[in-house]
Amino acid sequence: MATANIYNFMDGIKGIMGIVVLGMLAEVGWARGERPEWILVALAIAAACGGFLPWNFPRARVFMGDVGSVLLGLMFAVFAVCWSQNPADFLMLAAFLFPFYADELVTLWTRI
Repeated sequence: MATANIYNFMDGIKGIMGIVVLGMLAEVGWARGERPEWILVALAIAAACGGFLPWNFPRARVFMGDVGSVLLGLMFAVFAVCWSQNPADFLMLAAFLFPFYADELVTLWTRI
């Protein structure tokens, strides 16, 4: 649930987050020989996130909202859990979101 909340918190850059993170997941899945249909799902979601980019530069004007946040967070978690064969794999996949988690924590710390 934390991943979905972070996606929701960073509404203006969800397109970038989706492209970068799900694109990286697709690349890792391809390199590891994961099922091609799941790699295609990751790429399709990344491409759908790309559809938001023309309307969000230089300022965010179109938002995915809570539904988009929950979907992106859930899909990232599904890929990370299903493609992890051991705890090290899970940490490696979860690290794809580290820059976004760090930004969220710094912002919350500043607000507190």
